[in-house]
Amino acid sequence: MKKYIDLEDMANLNCSNILNIIQKNGAVSRKEIIEFSGLSWGGMTKIVNKLLENGYIIENGQEGNSSLRGRIPSLLSINTEKNFIIGFDLNQMGLTAVVMNLTGEILERFSAPADFKTREELEEKSIDFLSEIFKNYAENSIIAIGVAMQGIVDKQNGICERFFFENKAEIIPIKDIIEKAFPVRVFIEHDPDCILFSHMEHDRKENAVLLRIDRGIGMAASVAGKIIKGKGIFEIAHNCVIPDGLECRCGKRGCLAAYTSQCIDDENEIIPEKLDDLILPLTVMLQNLSNLFDADRVILTGALMEKRELFEKELLKKFYDLKLKAKIEFFPISDFAVKGAGLIAIKKSIASLEV
Repeated sequence: MKKYIDLEDMANLNCSNILNIIQKNGAVSRKEIIEFSGLSWGGMTKIVNKLLENGYIIENGQEGNSSLRGRIPSLLSINTEKNFIIGFDLNQMGLTAVVMNLTGEILERFSAPADFKTREELEEKSIDFLSEIFKNYAENSIIAIGVAMQGIVDKQNGICERFFFENKAEIIPIKDIIEKAFPVRVFIEHDPDCILFSHMEHDRKENAVLLRIDRGIGMAASVAGKIIKGKGIFEIAHNCVIPDGLECRCGKRGCLAAYTSQCIDDENEIIPEKLDDLILPLTVMLQNLSNLFDADRVILTGALMEKRELFEKELLKKFYDLKLKAKIEFFPISDFAVKGAGLIAIKKSIASLEV
């Protein structure tokens, strides 16, 4: 690892800074870039030319009133027809992906069933799934993949340390698997962090708690608009919510997972008659989390929310009777996980730009 920053590093940092300015602000003039970045005209010009040459940005339009005398500066914006990102949600409920440009616009959506029972089948299905996406795009036009994964995720090393196959946990080195198959950078994130990130696009400075509930339970939280991150810090599935309650596969009784897992069968179908049993345990967990994080908002998402009309009214009544300040919001899983994975990959790709 380098222990110093050389001229090439500084140039790449400035390229990242300017591309980030354009990505966040839309079409901007060169004068505006200087105001935002603090660079000299000459320094800015060199970097803008690099970004133009490498197809990250384009020069288009004109600023101001064309009827006025004098030269009217052109505007610089993100090139939306090159340098695409894939957001990929690898989940026990299925495979989902989106292709995005660097503005965060979703161009295409792909999905496939979770017909894998072993680690080897998961690897094969994932590569086949992504290969079909790459076929639709010119060589080298996809530059990165952001992956949202369940389980305990080691983002630094690109590993899911605990992905379950029929109650057996496996280690999945998903970053290495994908990078060996495709010439792109891969960024791994815990799936609830991706979902919460996609809900925080507009810089909401709030305390929020998010639960993704389907065959597993994932959690993310933010304080003052910043997502709290750390490997395995929010593994709440086997926290006891009902003393001496239902027996759980972990051997304990009363875990939240004991109540959520009985609501979805082996074919990923929701069992409506079991949802009533989930209301009290889920309310207890939401109360504890709301108090712990002084939450302004609680977001519930995942497969179970597809049937929320069967339990939403009773859950809200029990929760709001506790007089907590948090507001509960329900969302079907939709594209939030893949979108968040893609947006994080865009952010990291720009931050680590090399041109």
